[in-house]
Amino acid sequence: MKGTVRLTILFISGLLLIVTLSTCTKDVGPSAAMACSSLSHEWTADVQPLINTYCATPACHDASFSSANYLDYTGVNASVLSGSLQERLFELGNMPPASSPQLPVADQQRIRCWIEAGALEN
Repeated sequence: MKGTVRLTILFISGLLLIVTLSTCTKDVGPSAAMACSSLSHEWTADVQPLINTYCATPACHDASFSSANYLDYTGVNASVLSGSLQERLFELGNMPPASSPQLPVADQQRIRCWIEAGALEN
């Protein structure tokens, strides 16, 4: 009888551990780090300077890069509308390239908030 009770307790403990671990989630990005309400995310004041610093640099998204020229709002907005900016920055995480200065998580979130708010030219 004692052995059966121990096995039952062990089984239930193991089951609880499996359930607990399976309900854990990974923080998958900066969206969990900061709420948009706490970040300023306007094009001119916040997003454009980041794009100019990390993206619209020589030999990257400048005038020589005709399919994604980020020197102005029109080029950035085209990438937002197509989803390519979100895919490369948030999903694939391959922009900026590893060989370039990386966009801090808070600034990634600022760009994400701007996009979620409609990517307005404000």
